[in-house]
Amino acid sequence: SNNHLSSFTVAANSFVNTYDANGNLTKEGSTRYLVWGHHDKPVVFYNRVNLNTPTIFTHYFYNAQGDRVKKITRKDQKLEVTVYVDGGLFEESYLKPNGVDIDNKYHFNMLHLKDGNSSLVSHRIGNNDDDPSPAIQYNLEDHTSAPLSAGLGNSSVKLTTTGGMINREE
Repeated sequence: SNNHLSSFTVAANSFVNTYDANGNLTKEGSTRYLVWGHHDKPVVFYNRVNLNTPTIFTHYFYNAQGDRVKKITRKDQKLEVTVYVDGGLFEESYLKPNGVDIDNKYHFNMLHLKDGNSSLVSHRIGNNDDDPSPAIQYNLEDHTSAPLSAGLGNSSVKLTTTGGMINREE
């Protein structure tokens, strides 16, 4: 027996989840797919309807220690790239709208202050025209939190420097 969510319904739409032998979610509904590596870390995520070209395709790269070092997401002809340095303490992100040149409206760095694997504060430096949230964000996680990358469904909330809620994840 396991505690996996086998299906869920939103309005009149029902969705079925599929898992691999290690308990990793491999398919959510009929369009969201995940491919996992030998260390149970995601290596590919994509959205695809039937056999059409995926609308989103993300590839994750890891170093020999298992730390994520790069993420590349393709949406249409755009490439979104994030490079992770020093276990995710520092990130550089940029967008290549035509797959070649970097768009400076979407080129920024993130610096994270961490307590172990949990990010306490993040500071965005540079431009991300798609993200109106504050450059400095406080991250609070529940007392049972494992690293978010573990995918254990923990809760977290992001706050502004004045305590206003930006978003929450459960």
